[in-house]
Amino acid sequence: MPGSLAGLLIAVFVLLPGYVHYSLRRRLFPTRQLSRTVEAAGFIVVAAVTNTTVLVLYGLARLLPPIGEHSLDLSRLMREPAAYILLDDSRLLYVAAWLIGLVLCTSSLSAAFALELGPLKHVSRVLTPTLTETSGWYQVFVAGVPKDSSVSFVICELHDGSYISGDLAWFNTDPEEGADRDIVLATPFLIRYPDGNTFQSPADGYLPRVLVSARDIKRIYVSYIADQQ
Repeated sequence: MPGSLAGLLIAVFVLLPGYVHYSLRRRLFPTRQLSRTVEAAGFIVVAAVTNTTVLVLYGLARLLPPIGEHSLDLSRLMREPAAYILLDDSRLLYVAAWLIGLVLCTSSLSAAFALELGPLKHVSRVLTPTLTETSGWYQVFVAGVPKDSSVSFVICELHDGSYISGDLAWFNTDPEEGADRDIVLATPFLIRYPDGNTFQSPADGYLPRVLVSARDIKRIYVSYIADQQ
């Protein structure tokens, strides 16, 4: 049986793909704050799927003589870690190289799940639905954009009855539907006040951006345009 240090290292290697998935999702996609239990469950599910997949592929690869003769004996490493590593002078480097390679494979697979690459998009959403909750803004500006299209024009109706329109430059990806969020429109933007007066951004780019707080917005209208082929 592995000792305490070996067990700790094994736990780190096993759970690392889950952390890679979690960190990428948090960095690239707005996700709601989850309880520690739910986050831990997400770690374990992703780690289990990626590790199992890589180990199955590794086991199949070992059936090939060139790979089987020089591959790492994981079962013996688990049973007798010290004896297996100290088998000869170069064994430590040999074991470390194989483990690093396997961890890179599992981490790469978990990253592919997080990025929803190709067919993994559907699998990822089934396995980790709680990690993909997003705000309405994200759905409209990113996830819900029609295929081969992009956000073309945004009109914000404000609580005071005025309107401000322009090209989308940036929006706060916070998934919580709170008032402390902002949207940034790029020039040329137009402001229409309740009395009918308007303000057009200067053509010289003197005012290239306008920031609108969510607490002032009543409605947002979004139009899309097909990308040029």
